[in-house]
Amino acid sequence: MNKKGFTLVELIIVIVILSILAATSIWGINGLIKKSKIAADQASLQILNKATILYGATQVNTLPGSDIFYGIDTDEERMNILKDNRYLSGIISPQQENALFQWEISEQIWKININNIPTYTLEKFFNTTSVYNQDPTSTIRDYDKSGGLNVLIPPIINGVTITKIGQDAFNTDLKGGEKLTSVVLPEGITMIGGNAFKGNGLTSITIPDSVTSIGANSFRGNMLTTVSIGNGVKTISGGAFSNNNITSIVFPNSVTSIQDHAFDGNSITQITIGNSVNLTNNLSAGKYGGTFKSLYDGNGKQSGTYIYANGAWVKQ
Repeated sequence: MNKKGFTLVELIIVIVILSILAATSIWGINGLIKKSKIAADQASLQILNKATILYGATQVNTLPGSDIFYGIDTDEERMNILKDNRYLSGIISPQQENALFQWEISEQIWKININNIPTYTLEKFFNTTSVYNQDPTSTIRDYDKSGGLNVLIPPIINGVTITKIGQDAFNTDLKGGEKLTSVVLPEGITMIGGNAFKGNGLTSITIPDSVTSIGANSFRGNMLTTVSIGNGVKTISGGAFSNNNITSIVFPNSVTSIQDHAFDGNSITQITIGNSVNLTNNLSAGKYGGTFKSLYDGNGKQSGTYIYANGAWVKQ
């Protein structure tokens, strides 16, 4: 009896066929999983919007403004309100990867945001018009807080790239109303004006690398514990971060001047700083800034990290 084995070519053909079948099966399964997740998210979205309509029917006569969730600024808080009022059994999360359910204030509806693309605060809540001819400019001059207290500033407003935050633009001490709880500044801004965010409730702020100057008292009287200063900042003006809760700060090498009382009222105990920075007075670097300035200036303004402990500064 003749026994014939498989040739190498035949084996390769079989392997290729099996590979194609396996890939097709996996692709088909992945496709079904993806479709099922999309369907599940669409169903969840319908539940979320129906729950919100029911909740809104009980709130429309008691809350000012047109937003059903007036005064509630995060989507997690909005869902908790629906849950606490028994319109939802629990917090709903999307099944799709990199997706979020987000409340659109302008449309009064929940939507799915795929890939976590930033949802900027609507342009209509920002005033960028010139005081002379009412044309749009590159400077934000005012903000309508009905846009929310968590502000994500768009890089372009009315077709113009935003490069400046104007003086007093978000100054709650001056303008009154509820305090902002968070602000995201877009890359492209070069200047933050005096008193721009004074008197709010910010707990952290990231200054983009594009910013070169931070104006006087611009973040004075917030609740800042974390400040990230971009690599383009050169000047931090007087009182810029005074009366906050900052305990450590990193000044990038671009910083050349930290002016009078810039960090006054903060108990800063750790400072990272570059060479030859001009500290204009003893409160430029916070509550213990006087002894820090003496050490820093006395050591030839050497870069490095300085720690305050047991009543004295030490260079690490």
